[in-house]
Amino acid sequence: MDLSFRSGGPDTGVPGIPLAFFRWSLRGCRGLAARFGAGLYRRAAPPPNYYLVKAVDLFDREVESISLLGQPEDRTPPVQVSGLSGSVTPLGAVSLQWTANPDDDLYGYRVYRAGQLEAEYVQVSEGTVSENAFSTQIAMNTLAEKAYFRVRAVDFRDNLGALSDPLELALPDVMPPAPPHLASVEPVKDGVKAVWSPSPSEDVTHYEVQRRSLLHPPGYPLPR
Repeated sequence: MDLSFRSGGPDTGVPGIPLAFFRWSLRGCRGLAARFGAGLYRRAAPPPNYYLVKAVDLFDREVESISLLGQPEDRTPPVQVSGLSGSVTPLGAVSLQWTANPDDDLYGYRVYRAGQLEAEYVQVSEGTVSENAFSTQIAMNTLAEKAYFRVRAVDFRDNLGALSDPLELALPDVMPPAPPHLASVEPVKDGVKAVWSPSPSEDVTHYEVQRRSLLHPPGYPLPR
């Protein structure tokens, strides 16, 4: 990236005046170069920063230019996020972690979720996450058994990295199975015969048959 400037005229200083570039960032200002009468500074492409020039005379008196944003050409996306892991509590609190990206121009991360492995992933993070960790909440009053998450990195020029490999999280089973359908009850020689359609829930382990005497009011405990 080339940074250039021109003097405001002969009244701004003495010929051969020492000139220095300074870079401004959130960490403060730092000198980049010190030259006599130079109007061009070249350096390897850094992350976007604000730059200014200070003219210093022989008595160490300084005059600052206005600061300008320098953004180098950058079309290279960050590397793919790796090491994605996580957990979910019975209350639906999801915690995700992943390996921090090594990109020098990393701006942050975006987190996505889907209900199925091959479904479209929807962003669940608000904007960009600055840390390599994220927390969210999942509704537990559904029949969903799994949730899938992916993360991608974003740099300062909005170049998007590839989505991470999907993370599959098994959701805690807090929902009761769907009820079966009682089709018929017929008297037989030694009792009654009950026929029902099975519950559509896949995690059913067994069924309980209960009965109540006509002499007992509704709500009376049903013996097995």
